[in-house]
Amino acid sequence: MTPAPPDCATYWSDVVETFAAGRRQWLWRQHADAVNAELVARWLPADPVSRVLKTDLFDEAVGAGLYPCLSARARVVTGIDVSPAVVNAATARYPGLDAKVADVRRLPFEPATFNAIVSNSTLDHFDSFGEIKTSVGELHRVLAPRGDLLLTLDNARNPIVALRGCLPGSALRWIGALPAYVGETCGPRALRRLLESTGFEVYELTAVLHCPRAPAVAAARLFECATRPTRQRFLKALAAW
Repeated sequence: MTPAPPDCATYWSDVVETFAAGRRQWLWRQHADAVNAELVARWLPADPVSRVLKTDLFDEAVGAGLYPCLSARARVVTGIDVSPAVVNAATARYPGLDAKVADVRRLPFEPATFNAIVSNSTLDHFDSFGEIKTSVGELHRVLAPRGDLLLTLDNARNPIVALRGCLPGSALRWIGALPAYVGETCGPRALRRLLESTGFEVYELTAVLHCPRAPAVAAARLFECATRPTRQRFLKALAAW
């Protein structure tokens, strides 16, 4: 695993500007957004709530992200990100988004502010398990009683994730298997213990099997120039995973 970037805000600003400049992986991003939107539709209440928090805005900065489906389930969608550039890009796309520059490890909100929280692959970009634990504690603090937390992390028990942790991050990024820095994570049992020790009640714990990233991203690049029906067939094939 590569060492964490010294300045998270600067690092993610550079990443999102690189993505935006070249419209990088835009077809692959459509697939990723669809996978995440399906999780939201499955796990969050259909009846609209007052406020929902999204713990980073990278998806909304480089693609459609989850704002469309979250705005259908909440009167106010608040999103945070450590990078001002990410926040600016997300709000330029979605003026109705209540976006703030903030760190999930130190949330600038009062206790019990949100009825629901969506944290999709945010907490697996930290350098230590302690930072994940701190973040989960903050999410519990700002979530209203009987509120819903939808949390996804890389699965440390997945052999591919375990192998990835042993290989140089620069090489993985070069072949397209790793678009940005990833850090510490945990397996299902450790995650359940962490959530329950923090005060959450775990209703469901499951796994999403993604298609192999490096060949799928490479294939997506080839299909970006195809006709719309062909692109839709390609996305349907990815979704079959």
